[in-house]
Amino acid sequence: MDDFHAFTRMLRDGGLLSPAAVAELTTDHLTPRQRAAAVDFLGPDTGWGYGLSVSPGRYGWAGGLGTLWSTTSDGTISILMTQRALWTWPEELFAEASSPAW
Repeated sequence: MDDFHAFTRMLRDGGLLSPAAVAELTTDHLTPRQRAAAVDFLGPDTGWGYGLSVSPGRYGWAGGLGTLWSTTSDGTISILMTQRALWTWPEELFAEASSPAW
């Protein structure tokens, strides 16, 4: 967990990649048509950077087998690691766990 937290902090604070590379990584590269086709996978108002989901004020990853992490525009880093497939979670639990508020 410490290593993963260090990785997310380096993306947020620099030191791992150049600011230009992080900007490219965290920019939505989908067209509106691609985004509409992927809404069931990515969720509403969410696009795709280079290997990360990107939404207004937030980027990160929600892996299908229970690993979620995100960084919000205010610098908050959230990490949740489970051993349970996300599609088996109650809908309200997934909404709470993937919310930038926690």
